[in-house]
Amino acid sequence: MMERVTSIAELKILAYRETGEYVDFCMMLAGGLAKSYKRIGYDSETDTFGVYNMCDDTEQEDLDDDALAKDTRIVKAVERGALFYCKW
Repeated sequence: MMERVTSIAELKILAYRETGEYVDFCMMLAGGLAKSYKRIGYDSETDTFGVYNMCDDTEQEDLDDDALAKDTRIVKAVERGALFYCKW
């Protein structure tokens, strides 16, 4: 089951885990013809994200809100209604 992420504030809530573990998300591409799976973590103390890109096994760390918008497609996906929290 997947839940659409509607804002970066909501993403911060969904991606935060006290243990620091990352959470599964899915980004719909090309109008839903393709998917990109990501594991995203949020650290409320530093107000930064970590992103593990499952498609190419890369990781981006210590991304503040500006870097999240500049260095990933996550913010655009949220704005377009194409980022989903995977509840499994």
